[in-house]
Parts: sequence; C-alpha cells; structure tokens
Amino acid sequence: MSAGRNKLAAGLDRLRRDRTRGALDLALEAIDLAKLWMAEGQNVDDLAKQLQSMHPAIATVRNVGGLLLNHPGAINQLERSLRQGNERIARNLRSLIPSGAKVITLSNSSTVREALVALKPSLIFVMESLPGGEGRDMAASLEKQLGPSGGEARLILDGAACVTVPKIDCALVGIDTFDAAGAIYHKIGTLPLAQCCRQFGKPFYAAGHSLKRVEGTLGPVPEPADPGSPQLFDRTPPDLITRLVTEE
Repeated sequence: MSAGRNKLAAGLDRLRRDRTRGALDLALEAIDLAKLWMAEGQNVDDLAKQLQSMHPAIATVRNVGGLLLNHPGAINQLERSLRQGNERIARNLRSLIPSGAKVITLSNSSTVREALVALKPSLIFVMESLPGGEGRDMAASLEKQLGPSGGEARLILDGAACVTVPKIDCALVGIDTFDAAGAIYHKIGTLPLAQCCRQFGKPFYAAGHSLKRVEGTLGPVPEPADPGSPQLFDRTPPDLITRLVTEE
C-alpha cells in the first residue's frame, strides 16, 4: 500500500473511532479526507459508503457521504457553509439569549462554544458530560476565549444539573442529528436537562447546522457499534425544545 493510501486509511480509522469531538468538527474532517481521497485518485463512492456507515447518531458525517455519492463537486461549497454557519447561528441566537444571561450547557459543541463567546453570558454552567468528559474541555476553552473580562465558565457534575437549572436563564445545547419535527440526538444527558428546564420553566435551545437534518423521524438512538460500550447519545423530543436554531 502506498504512503498516500496508508494516510487515507489512518484518517478514515481515526474518524471512525472519534467519540469526543462535536459533529461539525467531524464533518469538516470528513470533507478534508474526501479532498485527499480525490487527490489520490481513489474511488469516491467507496469513501462515501464508509462515511454513511459510521457514527449512526451523527448526521453530519453520513450526510457528507451522501453528498459525495450524489454531488461530489459541491463539497467545497458545503465546507464554506459549515465554516460560516457558526457565526450565522450566533447571530440568530442573539435575540433569544441576551448578553449577561446565565446559561447551562453540556458536551463540547463548537457551535455552542462560538455562540457563547459571541453572546457573552455572565455565567456558563458546563456539565462534565460523562462518560467522555467533554465538558471539561468545553469549560477550559470557554474560560480561555472569554478572557478575564468575559463571563465565568463553571464546570459542574452531571448530577448537579437539575439543582443548577433554577439558577439559569436558559439552556443551550448542540445537535448531532435532528429531524423535520424538531427532535434531536445529542450527548447523553441532554434529555434529562431538557426535562429539568421544562420542570422549572426555563427555555431550552438547541443549535446546529442544517447539515445535521435527516429525512423521516428520529426513532430510538442507535445502539453503540461496539457491544458493551456505553450509550453516548439520547433523544430529546420536540415538545421539550423551546427553539431549534440553524444558520438558516
């Protein structure tokens, strides 16, 4: 196998095994891999089918695969849309989350992180987000990007979410997949957080790029590919989501 093909195989394996980065970051890596794949003269259909078979709860990677199968020439346009999408989503959230608000979130969504940095809440509670613990990275990144004059990012235990919700103005979470009705798959812990927000009358917002939309209705979350692995996602129904926000 050539060095180029070895690099492609390693990149594909790394993407398949990634369980901690957000859906947008995974989609951008899939696009980078597709560009390398085409530059090496490899069969794009083969890559597309492999992308469509991985991360069953994350629509972005599968949808990149679908685009490669049907419109491979549109891959650069999709990349531009993804890279500009977070800024547009942050603008769309501005009317919902005022500067100085207290917000709770979980996991490590780049969309949520960039929106919170732009919106400048006074206090951000970040759930630890076990089993992966992505919330630790999220809290550290927020502290660094907000700076000493920005708001505070405070890491909390997942079990403390419901006692924290009465103190906040709203919740803001990312999205790994959503359907036309507005149901979402996201990091496990999203559903109980939404239920706590309903209990205490707090708005629950979900934000993500339109690439995360799938046709049909989201059923139960797919089981992990590896037997014995913990479930990493849950499904939150549309009646618990105050507003679903995309770049559109």
